[in-house]
Amino acid sequence: MAFSLSVLANGTAATRLRLSSSAVVARQRLLGSMELATRAVERDLGLHGLKGNKGRHAFWGVTGARGNRLGRRSGKTAGSVTARVFSRGDQILGVVGSPRQSLAKHERGGTISGNPYLRIPTRNAQTGSGIDRWVGVSARDIPNTYIFRSRAGKLWIAQNAVSAARSLLYLLVRNVQVRPRRVFATTTRRMRSAVVALMNGAGGRIAIDLGGSGRG
Repeated sequence: MAFSLSVLANGTAATRLRLSSSAVVARQRLLGSMELATRAVERDLGLHGLKGNKGRHAFWGVTGARGNRLGRRSGKTAGSVTARVFSRGDQILGVVGSPRQSLAKHERGGTISGNPYLRIPTRNAQTGSGIDRWVGVSARDIPNTYIFRSRAGKLWIAQNAVSAARSLLYLLVRNVQVRPRRVFATTTRRMRSAVVALMNGAGGRIAIDLGGSGRG
């Protein structure tokens, strides 16, 4: 996963006595508690981290949410987050994460570079929910478009419609800086005590880790 929050539980001494009935019961308690913990974390992440209120700008259209949240547009990012539980021996691992590299970038912040340019859509190039109308489509295939440089030295993709003035669709930039949103980190802080209580109640000792593999 590109970014994840993981909870590792080590069972009590009873779970190591694999042939005893008490070990089976203890293991099932740990598994059940881990299922509850990961679902609770996934729910918190979705409700409080990935469904922030989007802003709106007269020229740039839909903008990002404030604070440590992401605004929901297409729903693909929120839909990519999953909660899974793995077990091996007396260790049980719960992971809540997403394979989307963009979510890892939003979490930590950083630079997104174009090849050679990134297209930043204005309101004229967005749907009502803020999605790029021509995402994945070459500017050459958008009717009546052309590139020009403004007096300020900026590159734009514009469109001339029939009987209409020039419509600015995209600003072309080499790269953009993404500020760190800390969505996962905020959920970790908010849910830590609840997760600890769940796992301790099942007789497990836990470790909580926030990180990413760096792989898609």
